[in-house]
Amino acid sequence: MKMDQPLDFSVKSPSRNCHSPGGDSFCSQTSSRNKRSGSNGSIIKDEQYWLRREKNNAAAKRSRDARRQKEEQTKHENQILREENEKLKYTVRTLQEHVRVCPHGRT
Repeated sequence: MKMDQPLDFSVKSPSRNCHSPGGDSFCSQTSSRNKRSGSNGSIIKDEQYWLRREKNNAAAKRSRDARRQKEEQTKHENQILREENEKLKYTVRTLQEHVRVCPHGRT
């Protein structure tokens, strides 16, 4: 292999037509399902693509918002449970002290 010749990294497959004109890589889809007859097909395809993207973006935003809301609610519930736990610990300490001072239920 000679070192002065450039390497050809172009990919050739049935669904892609890749070549490098002027040294720049260039690939275009040639799949039969992507071909449309006439220019109207590509306009419809573009409109459908952007409609799907809009719907997907909206769904992703709703999902992120729902996740954030669920996370905030979980944090809030966690705080409430921590506070309740502290109150219960205090009650246990108070009752233990009461039992220590007054054994066998004598007051």
